[in-house]
Amino acid sequence: MSDGRLVLGLAPGAREDDYSASGVDFRQRGKLFDALLERATRQWQDHGGIGPRPATADGPPMLFGGFTKPALRRMITYGRGWIGGVQGVANFQTVLPRVQQAWQDAGKEGTPRLVATAHFSLGPNAEQRLHHRLANYYTSGTYTRESVEAGLTTPEGVAREAAAYAEAGCDELILFPHGGGLEQVDMLADAVGL
Repeated sequence: MSDGRLVLGLAPGAREDDYSASGVDFRQRGKLFDALLERATRQWQDHGGIGPRPATADGPPMLFGGFTKPALRRMITYGRGWIGGVQGVANFQTVLPRVQQAWQDAGKEGTPRLVATAHFSLGPNAEQRLHHRLANYYTSGTYTRESVEAGLTTPEGVAREAAAYAEAGCDELILFPHGGGLEQVDMLADAVGL
């Protein structure tokens, strides 16, 4: 359907509450994720007759999040790059050397695709809307606090953070809007000069 434009950003996640509703054992998430990756890539490569043939050779490109040894192993085994979390550009810069070193040590050609993510809310009461939305999403106070602290709530902050990510070597920045409606897209475009 996407004509080859689909890119998967994947990570098993570090939040136990993400697993409790589904009844999946949080401690087995890495093992289960590895099995899923093996089956999916085998299906895409061999095309065993289930579903349409992938539009891209060997299936959709995958980016892997995380900074642990297993996360980096998955990136170099199955992925085309790395996707950073919403903790801000300083966190991205801290993890980036490990990502690049793992890629190089594996003898991968070129460089990994580097993607980052950030939360934003612009306009009146932006900070309150961001906090309210993230507090309703995350059940852990730590994740809420870290996400709110790294969240972008002014046009100047968005522009500054986007420039900092670009300077750090980020290929693409994905911004998640919180609160308001479509006007968030217009305000975001104005903030980055589009």
